[in-house]
Amino acid sequence: MTEKKKVWFHRILWASLSLFFILLPIIIDIFQPKLEIVSDNASIVEYYESLNETACEVNVEFNRDVYGGYIEVAFYDASGNFLDCDEYYFYSSTSNNNIVSNTYIVVPGEADSYEIISHSIEPATDYYSISGLLIITIPMFISALFVNYQERKYNGKTISVYAGFFHNTLRVNGELVDSHNTLTTYSTIYLETIIESNEENVEPVLIEASITLTNRIAIKANKKLLKDSHFVDANEKIYTETKIKSQPKTININAESQSTKQETITENKQPFIEDKNDK
Repeated sequence: MTEKKKVWFHRILWASLSLFFILLPIIIDIFQPKLEIVSDNASIVEYYESLNETACEVNVEFNRDVYGGYIEVAFYDASGNFLDCDEYYFYSSTSNNNIVSNTYIVVPGEADSYEIISHSIEPATDYYSISGLLIITIPMFISALFVNYQERKYNGKTISVYAGFFHNTLRVNGELVDSHNTLTTYSTIYLETIIESNEENVEPVLIEASITLTNRIAIKANKKLLKDSHFVDANEKIYTETKIKSQPKTININAESQSTKQETITENKQPFIEDKNDK
């Protein structure tokens, strides 16, 4: 894979992973069955006759793994008379994640039966582990936005600079000429090489590339910044001279032509009409 393609590869990869882990809990919930109570049971722990109170234990089983939460339970005596109704907190079972229990509910009177009225139990999800993955993917995606690649043309050669996560390279026509690998850096990275020319009387060119902490790239040739549209050839002076705008030409008339023209004007000159008043 070329370094130019690596830039987009990293950005697309980490953006896709971040989006996937954000949508994953929603996708899981869509395909999960609706949370419902499968069964429930209750037992009397003890009846306190002196206090006329009953200690009860209630267990509720759901069709999915759940967290602890509140369940509203109503209690009745042996004759079916209403005793009490309240919301009680039920803890999830350590042995079975789809069962919640409250082992000590005190009800006024002698309880004989009960009824589950409502609940606010939430299904258990693995959101915490997914959130842990997002802590990795989102920073990596942000870092991928700073991965950079720049390419310039100079003397018919392609100069390319790649600034990756920790791998930085300088290439000329695809050939690696300088590199710098570092996991962390607190200063600008400099890469350089010298380009030799096959033309006579053309001096070698020093190519320098600087990579900042945010992977901003600057490429210079002999201390001169190369811009996006910069193209230089060994015969740049010739090209420059041909681009000079042509100046308006002055029409030169030689002395002989001027004399002939003057004589012609003299021969064709007509006398003024005499003024009648002079006669």
